[in-house]
Formats: sequence, structure tokens, C-alpha cells
Amino acid sequence: MVLAFANSLNAGTTTYGTGPSPIYFGAGYLAQAAWWKYGFVVSVANLAIWCIVGGAWWKFLGLW
Repeated sequence: MVLAFANSLNAGTTTYGTGPSPIYFGAGYLAQAAWWKYGFVVSVANLAIWCIVGGAWWKFLGLW
């Protein structure tokens, strides 16, 4: 399950990450530079959430 969750966290952060992404990109909703910039912001936010909340949860469980 951990690998499944980690695999899909940042799927939409690139123009080719998921099935609908190329359609949105090809339709011109976002420029490629903007897409990558927003993807980076989302990746950093996901990493922060997983490290902070996940670390606190592991500490609460006594695993870390």
C-alpha cells in the first residue's frame, strides 16, 4: 500500500504523469513552464506533509 500511495502522489505534477494530463496540456490550459512550476510546489507540499505529519505519527506509534 505504501508504494501504491507514493506512486500516485505526484502523478499530476508533469505534463505526462497521468492519462488526462496530456489532454489538459495539449488543450493549452497551462504552459509547460507553469505546469512544472506548480508541480514542484505540489511536490514540496506533499513532501512536507508526509515528513511532518508522517514523522509525528511514527513518533506517536513509537516506530521512530
